[in-house]
Amino acid sequence: RAMAPRPWAGRPAFLAGAVLLALVVACSADGHLEGEDEMMHEEVHMDDLGRPTNRNHQGELYGPAMGCGWPKDPSPCPVWTDDGYMHPDNMAQKYDISQQDVPCMSRPATCEFQGTYNCHPDMIMPAADMEMEKFYQIKPGSPAVCGHGNREFSYLVKKRSMEKVLVVFGAGGICWDAATCGDPMMRTMAADSMGDSGELAPSVPKMFARNALPAAGALTTSGIFDVNPENPFYDWSIIIIPDCTGDMNLGNRSYTYNEGMPSCITAHHKGAVNAGLAIDWMMHNFPSMTHILMVGTGGTQNTPSKAYGAHGLGFWKGFLMERLPLVNIRLVVDSSMAVFGPDFYQAMERDPWGTLESKVPMPNEEWFYLVPDLEEYFIGHDDQTYFYELGASYFATAAFMEISTTEDPVQKMTFEATGGMMADCCLDGCNNDDEGPCKDVPLSRDMLGGLLDWTKSRRVAMVRRSLRLPKHYWSWLTTGERHFLLTNGDSYNSCPDGDTCDSTKVLKHAVFSFATSVTTLDQEGTVMPGFMSVARTSATNDPLPPTYFTCDGCLDGIILGNGDEYCNATMGRGENLFTVAKKYGTDWMALWSLNGDDTPEVRSRSTSYRFAHQYHVRAGESMEMIAQRFGVAVEDVVHLNFNQFTHIQNPFRVKEGDPICIAPVFHRTMVCSPSLH
Repeated sequence: RAMAPRPWAGRPAFLAGAVLLALVVACSADGHLEGEDEMMHEEVHMDDLGRPTNRNHQGELYGPAMGCGWPKDPSPCPVWTDDGYMHPDNMAQKYDISQQDVPCMSRPATCEFQGTYNCHPDMIMPAADMEMEKFYQIKPGSPAVCGHGNREFSYLVKKRSMEKVLVVFGAGGICWDAATCGDPMMRTMAADSMGDSGELAPSVPKMFARNALPAAGALTTSGIFDVNPENPFYDWSIIIIPDCTGDMNLGNRSYTYNEGMPSCITAHHKGAVNAGLAIDWMMHNFPSMTHILMVGTGGTQNTPSKAYGAHGLGFWKGFLMERLPLVNIRLVVDSSMAVFGPDFYQAMERDPWGTLESKVPMPNEEWFYLVPDLEEYFIGHDDQTYFYELGASYFATAAFMEISTTEDPVQKMTFEATGGMMADCCLDGCNNDDEGPCKDVPLSRDMLGGLLDWTKSRRVAMVRRSLRLPKHYWSWLTTGERHFLLTNGDSYNSCPDGDTCDSTKVLKHAVFSFATSVTTLDQEGTVMPGFMSVARTSATNDPLPPTYFTCDGCLDGIILGNGDEYCNATMGRGENLFTVAKKYGTDWMALWSLNGDDTPEVRSRSTSYRFAHQYHVRAGESMEMIAQRFGVAVEDVVHLNFNQFTHIQNPFRVKEGDPICIAPVFHRTMVCSPSLH
């Protein structure tokens, strides 16, 4: 079913929601390693219309059921006007509907502001007919829809240059259960529309009609939208694609949460469909594009946002790079570092958004799959760092930039809501010091700390991406709590560290330099040295040299040894090699041999030590083979490396050259074959 030469556009014929990973490893009599990775998967069973029926391989219904008891025949979508919602067949008739099991049906329209808010039904205006410097609201009509199936979807267009286009994916907020998708007081789906008076349903926020369309609207005059020529993007055309489906514009599935309960909600995760219609319009109306800057952001100068999920546009970058190979395409993610707690991946196991079936509607061409093949990526198992690496392996010119503040309250709230903690006590980069939140917690406890710590998690994520993607990844990090920097004029003109800096470090100039950078490839098709600066910290004991784009000390605290040693830690209060061995599932002899001290029971506080061997994966090796060699379990290796530079999100994704920390237990170490000596 592959529809393009690269696996990026192909799809396997089975669903990996709730993939069960069974590791079967044994040593045979002749010393060879036996066994295989077994993936128990659930097939996708289709109905007569080609829609998943949510049945497992035995034909039994699982997880998402058939709805919440609403009518199965689609109703017309209400049409919003200044006077409220109206019936599309009679614009003088008040009309509204609640959540729907089957998405409502809508008709295309193009709306503009001509003294009043005015729409032209049954017409999608081409760019050639649009006035310059004026916003138009385009409603593509069905199958586009918002998350509860009772609101129209729309996107915005402002025509300027026909060669340079700013594609803004407006973060709407992700959801993963009945509360976050459906509860009017708690939902995070289309979070910013909750500020619209009287609006209970997820929808495109009314500011896109009230404020974006008038020439003096706040959304059009702040930050990256500023019409002032001092804004380096002032002459770029703009396309704004809102997210009102809770799926980061990745979904193509209607999923019922809490069937049979009062909280039942059918969430129409149709973000890939919505965004796909906008992207298709762009490609057909801007055929001479030379530059595309894809930006994930949200909010306005005066309207704070609580939405999260801007990093979802990374999937669209690969989609566009494959289809527009001659266009310089860059990606900037604003205030969405994709740092999640473990509950997020558990929630994504069933693929409630339908990412495995995210077919992008291209009305004039074949439909394309948005998310890479299951063999390459799965949202329930793989993290954003791995996804960036995957994109860079497909496209040598791929480039990613992330911008953020260190204490962004929306990112922190999402981290906590998905099982993370603000302070999971430890040293080495955590939210902890002698006077901090872990002051009275003994660091010598028999367990690893920092696995769920926000500060360490966001530090590790950014540094790992810099280390693993030195020719593809930029970052811009500053202190503070601002959520969304690009749409805020003050932040857009700020420095990463202090009130004054070289102009190249100012956010707007840093983003523009990134957006217009040119990738140079050598004869082998790899990026030439010097394409990008990638280091993100200024501390001399940190792994990365100084750069322009990170506040002083914002990534400090995560230590390395000499050179590229990753398996190091700091001795805490009352700790020695005897006590810390329990943390790492090893014994004091192994640690003593690694550190070479005269006496293992004496160790100065705050000194660094090696807690494990650093091992580099060899060609053809799997995690099972490595674990067997050192006499440890795969899950123990994953746990040991969790939230370290050597973090292993998915043990099936390790590749040749990856560093791994191994803490062997001497009496359990085994050798299965002479070749493993």
